[in-house]
Amino acid sequence: MVQVRDHTESTTRQYALSGDAERLGWPAEAVEVIDTDLGVAMHQSPAARRAVDDRPPSCAPDWALGLLSGLGGLIGGYLGARLQPHLPERLLRLLLGVLATALAALYTARAAL
Repeated sequence: MVQVRDHTESTTRQYALSGDAERLGWPAEAVEVIDTDLGVAMHQSPAARRAVDDRPPSCAPDWALGLLSGLGGLIGGYLGARLQPHLPERLLRLLLGVLATALAALYTARAAL
């Protein structure tokens, strides 16, 4: 608590950032300064810190995409091992490049949403 009381520069800067966000065009109701744990968080367990903010997380893993990517990796590895003796190396490299490019496009498209 002494740190918060005696060293107020970071708190002042934190509140100034909300003003900067509003000047950059963010609506005031969309800007929130989270200061409920000043001087308390370091003395609490992680579970107690999470209880302070009971909102659902804004970033959750995409389980479907992860499972499909893992399944695709397994199938691709199996097919690659089976087809390698029967296909020319240049064709396999081209196929791998197309798959990598398609995955990058998928990730880019999902990130834009």
